[in-house]
Amino acid sequence: MNPNGPQGPGMPGGAVPPDMAQFVHHDAWWSGPEHLLPLLLFAILVGVLVWGVLRLTSQRTPALAGVGAPVGPPPALLPRDHALEELRVGYARGEIDRNEFLQRAADLGPAQQE
Repeated sequence: MNPNGPQGPGMPGGAVPPDMAQFVHHDAWWSGPEHLLPLLLFAILVGVLVWGVLRLTSQRTPALAGVGAPVGPPPALLPRDHALEELRVGYARGEIDRNEFLQRAADLGPAQQE
């Protein structure tokens, strides 16, 4: 057993002399908000690790897939007009001029917006 008490050398019973009181620090980790920072950082680290494990082990779908989307099968795609696509390719290549393109497009029917 320490004859000087748990506080170190000093007065009987481990008491600290008044002139040495400024050097004694009895601060616990929970005594102030700045001491909670390591605990907060640890909680964030655990949360990120759990999120990462769940993200890697889940199915390969986007996190917000289907949010706000109507319930039911996806809408069917509009049928493609292959003749109009061929006409556009010919116009893009320079095989036909603008007037001929407009005439043939009008003959094929209304152009569908993509």
